Amino acid sequence: MLKFSLLENALDFTLDAVTQLEGPQPEASQIKYAILHLCSSIELLFKEKLRQEHWSLILDDVNKANREAFDRGDSRTVGFKQAKERLERICGIDFGNHAKVIDRLRRLRNRLIHFQIEVGKEEVLSILVRAWSFILDFEREHLDLTEDAGASEIFDQIRRKMAEHERFVEERKKEIEPELLKLREEGWIIIDCPICLQDALNIDGGDWFCHFCRRRSSVEEGMEEWLTLHEGWRYLDGKEQMIDPSVKECPECEMEGLYKFEDGNMTPPDPGWICLHCGQTWPWDGIRTCVRCGRPMVPAEEGDVICCFPDD
Repeated sequence: MLKFSLLENALDFTLDAVTQLEGPQPEASQIKYAILHLCSSIELLFKEKLRQEHWSLILDDVNKANREAFDRGDSRTVGFKQAKERLERICGIDFGNHAKVIDRLRRLRNRLIHFQIEVGKEEVLSILVRAWSFILDFEREHLDLTEDAGASEIFDQIRRKMAEHERFVEERKKEIEPELLKLREEGWIIIDCPICLQDALNIDGGDWFCHFCRRRSSVEEGMEEWLTLHEGWRYLDGKEQMIDPSVKECPECEMEGLYKFEDGNMTPPDPGWICLHCGQTWPWDGIRTCVRCGRPMVPAEEGDVICCFPDD
């Protein structure tokens, strides 16, 4: 009789995802299954951690927990998003910077299942490497493989294969570094690509273009993807956007694209504001709001900023 632990199943999916992309020219089906299986792997790792906390936590409806049904495998378990939320809420796990990678992978999986999409090897490999970084951290901090010989063996196989993929990403970064250096010297800003998650996308007032995965998109499409990644529910919530929109009118190009970064969020060196339309940047104190209407302004001097008057 074959018996596999939840942890072994999770790592088997990871191993298959890595293996699918080993060749120089993976087929479309291999890229597809690499995404699907990597996402399944992380979902199962989430469930394993919940199981270690308490077996009932991996059930879809904890109020209907039945140990006999659970042991028979007849219980419905939580999905990806709900499992992550329980880990945060109940187990106190902070996913930090990994949260964006996890969300990007989940949305890519959902689009792959429910819609027709085009995706390149560079994009998948980039996400694969970043997801592998998350799996490494998650295993070290929240799981214990020492008592599961099968899982430990699989994990070692994945390590060896991922070393090759990591080298690919590093080589790719080296290839595009001259392009990015030239853009920086010309004064353009480089931000993270919402598709491959590499810091290789420059904003210059034209179409968005990532120098890592070579994906080109319109400004509008790129902004929607980027803001969805960075703002999440806040950007997708219409009421929230009415109260406090994620982007405001740019004082340079007058388009709705002015975005304020969190402190220390990006390089070079930490501009506080960027227009996602025209690429213009300002330091933290370079943008202030009109005390009457709240419109973003470039202050000419110290003191209150006013752009409008009662009779305007």
